[in-house]
Amino acid sequence: MAAGLGALGPSEALRQLIDLSIPSTRSAADWELACADHLYALRRRPPTQVQADIHLDLMAVVHQVQQSIAQIGPDHAHTRDLYRALAALATLHANVLTRLAQHGAALRWWRTACHAADASGDLYLQLGVRSTEAGHGIDGGQRDPETVLRLLSSAAPLVEKVPGSYGAALIDYTRCKALAMVGRHDEARATLERISERLSTGHLPASIMADYWRLGQLPYARVWVYSAAGDMAKASEARVRSSETTPITSTRLSRAC
Repeated sequence: MAAGLGALGPSEALRQLIDLSIPSTRSAADWELACADHLYALRRRPPTQVQADIHLDLMAVVHQVQQSIAQIGPDHAHTRDLYRALAALATLHANVLTRLAQHGAALRWWRTACHAADASGDLYLQLGVRSTEAGHGIDGGQRDPETVLRLLSSAAPLVEKVPGSYGAALIDYTRCKALAMVGRHDEARATLERISERLSTGHLPASIMADYWRLGQLPYARVWVYSAAGDMAKASEARVRSSETTPITSTRLSRAC
């Protein structure tokens, strides 16, 4: 980790060297706070700035993961907490890369986020990461809709563990948009109506950064599905609901989660 610190600037290089010299580690609560700070920044600051800040914490958490594995093993609760932090940071990093139109890199970071979430054992985090990966595949134009549908189908074993949950609804949230994009409008509307109550009242009980998957999901899905089906009356009604629910635009809603 110390290699190349000079490229980060003298102040940051010094800070990291100090961190490396102190025989203490950041707790799970510390990492939860860091991820909350990065999420706040993601919604309010230029993506290039956010990317640089997340990158620094990614280096730090990877260093701590390596130490934890060497000292107490990969399955210890503390190591799993660090994997949660790594999954959350990798998710934010992939989101930022999508905003910067670095789609190939973003796809690789989605994969890393999924692997870290799996290693954490946090089922809801696993569902959350996969839903946002697939969502950016649609909203960010990173993947063909049929590929997104296959990606969502691969999450079925996880969904089966918590059917009827908000996490399962997040998977179907992106599924209904992908179905609409390939012209399967009846399936898209049926899926949307089936999950509407959970999306409007639920939340993701992930152990870290749960707020990331909570912002304005349902109104935006309705606008998407009804517009694709040519039902402009319902799409217009959904657009009004979306503007009443939150002051930010539908485009920003889709990119913020």
